[in-house]
Amino acid sequence: MLIELPLVSWTNLFAVQGRPRRNRAGFFQNAQQFVVNSPNMVDGIQHVHINDHFDHVLEWLGQHVMPGAEFDSAERDPPPHCHPGTRTSVLGRMEGWTTDPKREKNLFWLRGPAGVGKSAVIQSLVERCALGKRLGASLFFSRTSGRTNPNQVLSTLAYQFAVRDPEYKDYATKLVLADPRLFEKSMSEQFRLFVVEPFASRAIRGGTMAWVIALDGLDECDGEQQSEATRTRQQRKSNQGRSNLSDLTGRRGDEAQCEIVRLISGFVLQYPTVPLIWVIASRPEPHLNAVFGRDDVKDSFQEEVLPVDSDEACRDIELFLHHEFDEIRQSYPDHIPAAPWPRHDQFLKIATSTSGLFVFAHVLTRFISDSYVGNPVEQLDCVLTVISNFQLASDQLNPFAILDALYLQIMNRISPNMLQVTKRIIGSSIILGDWSPIAAKYGVRCSCNFFGITRATAITALRHLHSVLRISHGKEPTSVEFYHSSFREFLLNAVRSKDYWIDRGRVGRELFLAVFRFKKPLLARKFIDVLYTGYLKNINLKQTLGARDKNLHRPSMDFRSLGPGYKTQQNFLLRSERLWTRLGKI
Repeated sequence: MLIELPLVSWTNLFAVQGRPRRNRAGFFQNAQQFVVNSPNMVDGIQHVHINDHFDHVLEWLGQHVMPGAEFDSAERDPPPHCHPGTRTSVLGRMEGWTTDPKREKNLFWLRGPAGVGKSAVIQSLVERCALGKRLGASLFFSRTSGRTNPNQVLSTLAYQFAVRDPEYKDYATKLVLADPRLFEKSMSEQFRLFVVEPFASRAIRGGTMAWVIALDGLDECDGEQQSEATRTRQQRKSNQGRSNLSDLTGRRGDEAQCEIVRLISGFVLQYPTVPLIWVIASRPEPHLNAVFGRDDVKDSFQEEVLPVDSDEACRDIELFLHHEFDEIRQSYPDHIPAAPWPRHDQFLKIATSTSGLFVFAHVLTRFISDSYVGNPVEQLDCVLTVISNFQLASDQLNPFAILDALYLQIMNRISPNMLQVTKRIIGSSIILGDWSPIAAKYGVRCSCNFFGITRATAITALRHLHSVLRISHGKEPTSVEFYHSSFREFLLNAVRSKDYWIDRGRVGRELFLAVFRFKKPLLARKFIDVLYTGYLKNINLKQTLGARDKNLHRPSMDFRSLGPGYKTQQNFLLRSERLWTRLGKI
């Protein structure tokens, strides 16, 4: 049987994001010609109503936040943590900076390469700040989970400010009532309205303990996504033949990231006494190194570097490995003898190969303890073989290269006749996640329904990947999420992943064809609509669908069943044409 998704779920999947407005009957139904100003009222069933606009502002802000971005969000559960007793030095320095009333800089940049544990450090710091009532807001970007939209940054912060401070909530209420279309404004104007004006000009929270505002994974903030109004205007222009590619292309991700840094840097320099301090964590990408090195930015921040092979990181990883191997021994008492396991020489070999790279330590321990394999002794031998083979082939110990070798070993366990199915499922999930965070939650179901993959086949195709993918549990898999972005990057890099490379362009075109030929035209229409809207800003109108596949001019679909706007094959193909062109350029 296919992994069928009920029609109601598809409707919710492709609905406009946002929360429905609650339907309140009110106290005085049908009453006229009187006014009650800011009342406190209790109805007959003990519902307290305190100036109803207060409720609406959180509801309105909540429609624009980045889902799952807060430190305690269910979507991030379980979040990355620093193992007890690890990263004590860097956490001590950062926490000391947050509590020091004499700090010289109000911006902190934590930087380091992929896999060194930046997110775990920020998560641990934010949790401590929350316990001490010092947390203003947190935002964890994630490309693998679709938390990348720069247009949602200020709304996400503002929502948390309003929840934590009644005075800010009152300010936000008046702001929304004055202009409900605030989030169509530029990022700099949003920053002025939601940060500069309330905290600097109006002195909200003046004289109180400084709030910590943490932004993790800034390098995973992608290019700007257009508002619905902008997309509609661009669509009219494209239909009239007056648009070009430059009109439809949003800002690149690096430009948005640099603007965020410049806005925060300018704020802390201009308003050093405002009780807001900022923490940014990211990889040391060239454009971020450049913006932090600018003359008007370099004096605004304090920095901490998390190197790959530091003595502290190596000690911390040894502590982590000891704990994880002890947990594995207790979970598999029948498999592992009472003697020390792994042996001392085996442990040293593993600890040395990690070279302070936390992601490698996490992947190999999840691989060894994989309950779907259920044989930690054999899994340990496999890891040791991978390390030995790599050391024989290379004189230089490179933890990132060893990590790739382990990823290759994991992918090599997939049956050859299942590999194409696996690549389609994972590739479709990546593409759907890029198009729509909501669609990403149903990525496996979507690809299985469109490609005709049965439930049993999907489970078999993913069974060896539980050490690198968080696969939703239930009667059938519904979505996959990368434990770490390094595995996603590995699969999308043809040089690194070799035969296991996922060609996004190819998978995207295959997905589009599968949707186009799907036997349920109403669902296909909804899917085409959300994809078209999601990538309208990047379409290339000079190419045509017919130039790529003439068979698409005669699809096996009853266009009359698609409803208003889809009464002719031509109208449907016009929208499909633009998606097809975009898929060819992924």
